[in-house]
Amino acid sequence: MTDKKYKDNYIEVKSSFVADFIVSDTLICAGSTARFEDLTVSPNGNIVDWIWDLSGSVGVTQQSVKSPVTSRYDVGGQYSITLSTRDNKGCVSTVTKPLLKVPDKPVINVDFGGGVVCNAPGALNFTNLGQNLPELTYQWDFGNGSSFAGFNPPPVQYVLPGVFDVSIKF
Repeated sequence: MTDKKYKDNYIEVKSSFVADFIVSDTLICAGSTARFEDLTVSPNGNIVDWIWDLSGSVGVTQQSVKSPVTSRYDVGGQYSITLSTRDNKGCVSTVTKPLLKVPDKPVINVDFGGGVVCNAPGALNFTNLGQNLPELTYQWDFGNGSSFAGFNPPPVQYVLPGVFDVSIKF
């Protein structure tokens, strides 16, 4: 008779995997919604749980939601997004990406230089008194067929008399 021991249960070592996701846009305006999509693949099996920390106005987490998920960002700032995934074998992977930038809502504040040209043709100076945010492109329409893309336009020529609607967008 020999003494032998047999083990009925064995441990199982699984392959590691890396959680991953993408965002619809890394720069959005305050008050806008970003869309996130999971790209995680596990060599062990299927992903069965997703926990999103979106840091937006929908709350801190959305649990057991695959993708896509969305979150609205009303306040300017830099946001880090975290995704934790678990596969059907119980293995977990978490990734955090500092990838979402939400500039504060810009305020349009323009000096129209008095807004009157007394002797047509003449030029009018427009001065943007708002904050020059590098994330924004300012689009000016001077109502006379001319436009400008940028923070402060050069003097604008008005050849004919009249009333002109001037607009600035970003």
